Amino acid sequence: MVRQTNTSQSSTDTNGPSCLEAAHSEQLHRGSDSNGLAESMVVSATAKHGDQLDYARQFRQNIQRGSLNETQEDETTSRKSNTICDKNWKGDLIFNQLATCKHLEVEEQEALIKEMGLNLWRTRRAALASLDVYLKSKHKKASSILKGNVVLNVRRALDAMQKMGKNNQQIIAIRRGICSILALLTNNKDFTRSPLISSFMKPIVSTRIKKPKYDKAWNISKLLDFESLKSTDKTQQNVMLHALVLLEAHSTLRGTELASITRDSVTVELDSIKIIVSKKKAKNGGREIVIRPRFDKTICPFVALSNWINMLNDKFPGKQAMWLNKKNLQASEQGVRDLLRIRIRQAGIGKEYGSNTIRHSVMTELRKTKLTLQQVNMLTDHAPSSIIVDEYYNKPEHPLGIDDVINQ
Repeated sequence: MVRQTNTSQSSTDTNGPSCLEAAHSEQLHRGSDSNGLAESMVVSATAKHGDQLDYARQFRQNIQRGSLNETQEDETTSRKSNTICDKNWKGDLIFNQLATCKHLEVEEQEALIKEMGLNLWRTRRAALASLDVYLKSKHKKASSILKGNVVLNVRRALDAMQKMGKNNQQIIAIRRGICSILALLTNNKDFTRSPLISSFMKPIVSTRIKKPKYDKAWNISKLLDFESLKSTDKTQQNVMLHALVLLEAHSTLRGTELASITRDSVTVELDSIKIIVSKKKAKNGGREIVIRPRFDKTICPFVALSNWINMLNDKFPGKQAMWLNKKNLQASEQGVRDLLRIRIRQAGIGKEYGSNTIRHSVMTELRKTKLTLQQVNMLTDHAPSSIIVDEYYNKPEHPLGIDDVINQ
């Protein structure tokens, strides 16, 4: 087993080249898990991983769009254009107004957006966009939030949006996004811990009860046995699905993380494959996954990935995509989840189970071994003190009995 550790990194630059800062990874060799999952599971260090999308042009366009008068704006939104599909475009405008109030030039604003990274900025601008209805109802500009008592202004905005019908989940997301942006602009790191805001959020957060979507987890052995049988099928679709599923089973990567993998982020060595994975919810930018060979070659992620990468190099030498859809184009996040779901259906897993249940099944299997909750957290990229694995994922098909514990 390889223990997963994370180290702090500087924020992701969405336009620059990937800058890797390898950190030390430590191996914990432990006893028995029947499928050898913990032994070959990976973790390691984090690294800076750059997305190729550039928000700069979109940000500038939205600022220009916001400078139009109300009539022109209505005409613009009635036309068919790329901005119609972007429901959160006003988040750019509100951020611009807030940043301008703090005397930041457009170039400096763009630099902050790039440092946040694509996924983090996407959620933050969505939260800012939610402010638009509140500001219009009060006939105020975004810059008014930064005047006077900023914390009190945010508290009033959250209270008003709750009264407008925003549900608890939306309020939580809006508070997180707005507070993080204002903390960035005001250089006040304790902004979100203010009693005015925490007292408002406490009853909202306390009502959140995360319940498992599935009553029990299917046995991961069922999928691994199927993959063992399919290991000799050399068709393109099978080689890809075989590699994708085994990577998921031996790393418990999330669908978003799997979709972020490109050819540039994969390094094949003689005794390992290193993958730089961008993380959606992390300040450190990402982590490095190390895949090593295992004894059973029919369900070995190292062998499966090597075969798939060789096939990609032969058939599509100029492409950066790692996972392909039916048109041999890069699969989206949902496309990757669809591929995983297709595979578990082929393996005979019930239709009620989604692609995320591969993670669910692996975590349950790991908790059947002698691994502690903290060790499973490190393997599966959860916070060391998190109890989510036991409360949410650890739902075995047949709960462990005393004999099972003694036999471990």
